[in-house]
Amino acid sequence: MKVDSKTLKNFLQKVSINNNVKEAVLKFNEEGVSVMTFDESNTIFVKAFLNKSAFTDYKVSEDLAISDLTKLKKFMERFEGQIDFVKDENVLQLGNRNRSFQFMLSDLETIKNPVKMPTLTYKNTFDLESKFLHEVLKNADVIEKGLSVQLKISDNKLRGLCGNNDNAEEMTDIFDLEEDVDVTFGEPLKQVMDVIEGKIKVSLSSNYPITLEWKDETMDLTFVVAQRNTD
Repeated sequence: MKVDSKTLKNFLQKVSINNNVKEAVLKFNEEGVSVMTFDESNTIFVKAFLNKSAFTDYKVSEDLAISDLTKLKKFMERFEGQIDFVKDENVLQLGNRNRSFQFMLSDLETIKNPVKMPTLTYKNTFDLESKFLHEVLKNADVIEKGLSVQLKISDNKLRGLCGNNDNAEEMTDIFDLEEDVDVTFGEPLKQVMDVIEGKIKVSLSSNYPITLEWKDETMDLTFVVAQRNTD
């Protein structure tokens, strides 16, 4: 089968969270390609789906064990347009009329492959323009690189705070939520937001991981980011 190289590159970039997730298993089912994996620090869970519309002559095939998502993404950057995407035993063949790459696949048993998402229950789930979180994180970087951010919900407002003596606050209106929230996040949230633009769905509770959902015409991604312990 063939795949659009730009779409697959973008998909791998988001799944790898700009190289923070090293390995994953690509599962080919009737609707497309699904992935579930963790980052190296086990603070970010990723669930992703790439629709079969990104492929030509799509076929359900064997799972692909990828031990280096960054290298596969770099291979994809060497192409434009549709390319051949064929598994041949333990090798993934990539190519067009003028160029070809062979990517060595790993054994499925060697790749961590969670079978389901973490079970999390939230009272607050809402749509949000990602620009709000980008601005919160930019504020934190201006004060100090690597600074934690605190997200609070009360009085129909979502607030993003950072810093102590030097500090900043970003606010936006949020209505019809069931509980107040106070939770702190560190660098993993910034890493995830670096691959997200546009509208997202946010699930948020106090002292609890944040769940961020993003999708477009061809892909659908969910990120669960652990909170920072402030005790």
